[in-house]
Amino acid sequence: MTLARKEAAWRAKIGVVKATHRGRTLGFWYNQAPEGVEVVTAMVGYREGTRASFGQQGLDRVRAATEELAALGCSAVMITGTPPFLLQGPQFESDWCAELEATLKRPVITPTLPHVYALRALGAKRIAAATYYNDDLNEAIVRFFGHYGIETVVLGGLRSDEASEELYSMPLLSLDAVSYRDVYAYCKNQLIESGESVDALYINGSGWEAAPAIHYLERDLDMPVVWAQAANIWYAYHRLLIRNDVSGFGTLLETWPAVPQL
Repeated sequence: MTLARKEAAWRAKIGVVKATHRGRTLGFWYNQAPEGVEVVTAMVGYREGTRASFGQQGLDRVRAATEELAALGCSAVMITGTPPFLLQGPQFESDWCAELEATLKRPVITPTLPHVYALRALGAKRIAAATYYNDDLNEAIVRFFGHYGIETVVLGGLRSDEASEELYSMPLLSLDAVSYRDVYAYCKNQLIESGESVDALYINGSGWEAAPAIHYLERDLDMPVVWAQAANIWYAYHRLLIRNDVSGFGTLLETWPAVPQL
């Protein structure tokens, strides 16, 4: 009898293009990977929340990182970091993704579209958006989701004692100090203060430690919560035809709904 060679990625190898050098949210990908799935990463390394940082040079680094992971044999590549694509708009993201998929001949998953799919999968038509952005990016979220028929109420970006950046309501590098308790308090308090009636809470951004807050927010607010990284994982595994439902991080990952048509 010949034994098969042991292979960590016998089901899939997922490449993740990380926008920033943050271990906490990257750990979410590693910790939720099922047996037979390997996660490998490449970093873009954004350090400032500015238009210049997220411009063409930033997009060129994203593309180079995606091509690098494809060359390593990844079954699919997931790109994180919505700001560069939000600034360009939904048509740009869709076209950019389609062109790169055709070139690399494998699924390439851009940052914002998985969030649209996830919200639609949960039946959300009017959402509250929690971010760490200033008006330009928040308004870009409203336009992006509006393109797909989702009305968005922006809760206002999370702020700290430090001065904001051009596009961020607090310095990008300061997000390391934001705990899931801070995320919980910000989301809950801002939603209550807004007085708005919504179908779901949407938490944009992989720069903060939101994962442990999702369960508590869903239970206390009695509505589904879609966090960026949870939506990315749900959609990426759907594209790979691998079921990876996990508990403790919200309705999306626990119930594993089908990907809807847009």
